[in-house]
Amino acid sequence: MNKKFNPKRKAANQGVAYVQKVVDEMDCVWRPTPNDDVGIDGEIELGLDGAATARLLKVQVKSGSSYIRNPTGTSFDFYANPDDLKYWGGANLPVILVVYDPAKGEAYWKPIQSYLEDNPGPLTKARRIGFSRRKDRFIVGTFMQLCNLAFPDEAELTNFLKNKINEPLYSNLLPVLTYPDTLYHFQLSESRIAEALADEISFPRDCVPHGNGYIGFRDPRLPGSQLVATVISNTVESEQSSQYLQNPNTRSKIVGIWNEAISTYLLSLGLQQRDKTRFYFPPEKGNGSRVIQWTAPKRTATRTVAYPYKGKQSDRTMFWVHHSIRAQLRSVGGEYFLKLEPGYVFTRDGSSFIQSADAGALSTSRMSQERNYQVLNHLYFWAWFLAHGGAEIKVPCGAQALVIQPDLASGLANFGIGTDKKTLSAISKSDYDVNWSDLEEDTKSAGIGPEED
Repeated sequence: MNKKFNPKRKAANQGVAYVQKVVDEMDCVWRPTPNDDVGIDGEIELGLDGAATARLLKVQVKSGSSYIRNPTGTSFDFYANPDDLKYWGGANLPVILVVYDPAKGEAYWKPIQSYLEDNPGPLTKARRIGFSRRKDRFIVGTFMQLCNLAFPDEAELTNFLKNKINEPLYSNLLPVLTYPDTLYHFQLSESRIAEALADEISFPRDCVPHGNGYIGFRDPRLPGSQLVATVISNTVESEQSSQYLQNPNTRSKIVGIWNEAISTYLLSLGLQQRDKTRFYFPPEKGNGSRVIQWTAPKRTATRTVAYPYKGKQSDRTMFWVHHSIRAQLRSVGGEYFLKLEPGYVFTRDGSSFIQSADAGALSTSRMSQERNYQVLNHLYFWAWFLAHGGAEIKVPCGAQALVIQPDLASGLANFGIGTDKKTLSAISKSDYDVNWSDLEEDTKSAGIGPEED
């Protein structure tokens, strides 16, 4: 009878070949174990621009459908025997377990020592290890995670990856897509202005003095203009706004008119004005908390934007928290952007403001606890809110409009921190509010909380 090949050798070879292919694409080195393989099939040496680094990881490859247990479309289980678990756990170098699925032509991996640390239990019996077919795939992008294992010191890791990280950078700027082309230059009758002011008619905010008259983006002769009764019709001239934007002496006037239009737009969305540039959410009618459902990245979310903070001891309202925004146009590199600055406004009862000096002192130290991903969460929310969840923010300027893109201006940097990464899903699910419990203590000492009975 002729000798037979090991029936598992083909699948085993496929798994090792797949690992070698991926490691080669990472620009790293794969070294198979030449003999006496009792639990390690080979090692990976991390490469840096084609150079060896002596940073090693040991690899055990399990290949074949028999290792894929309880399979679903998104996951499967692998059962590790006690001898393997003890062997891998006792290694003095990082060990990764790679399971190859020949039916799909894909491999999946786990950093086995950290997995055992995160999932403690006896090593005297077989251990079920769950794999995600999406998160645990062994692909070229796994390189960054392998580096995390080989460099336990974050400073060393950051230095090693400094030329290999492409990190997206997000700003708090929304690009202006188009702005009104036509600007109106006109004169007003001073006597009619005096009459209008005497009748307590406020002067329109959508035009400013210029030369011997005024400029604005609304035709003052048309119905709906507050200037219809005061404009001298034969003085109205139309001009190109681009001419004013090119001149540093008049650019600020045009941007000022646009910012007034933005303020009017924010008020039209139901926000209330705290000062010249800050707007905030009021309570619901009847002084109830205000909750908004919005489309966050990757999911639908809810956000409570105005609510009373109740004392942990007394269960009485200490103050009200209102989410707020500063929104002003800025010129950056010759382009125009809407700059968003999320923040908070504090009131005693939903309407009476806590004095600015007190509120500022109380909140600054608390808001410094916010992390970048929390600020990014705020920015996503406000961009969505200003656009009504649509594809653009359209701010009326008379019959024209200032059109703004509700996507944060961003770029890609070739530097960053290898361990500093959060998905959009994680950002959208992060806590968007500061913990106000410390602020509660400060309000008591500042005499801002409710009066005692």
